[in-house]
Amino acid sequence: MIIVENAFFMGYDIVDHSVFSGIRHLDSLGYKKILNQNYLISSREKAAFYKAILNKKIPEHSPFETHALWAIN
Repeated sequence: MIIVENAFFMGYDIVDHSVFSGIRHLDSLGYKKILNQNYLISSREKAAFYKAILNKKIPEHSPFETHALWAIN
């Protein structure tokens, strides 16, 4: 594990096998209100829940994965 000072957690993205974000699909499915100020999902539990929805609703892009994103100052 690499520890970086001055890093802050931005949220979780849900990506397909090509590492394209599935977040845009959540918006079209009516789940826009779950996104934080960074247009990501704040909790790992919510990301896992919506990942399951994307795997079911968009099987041609599954399996989706969750990725934690951090910003480094």
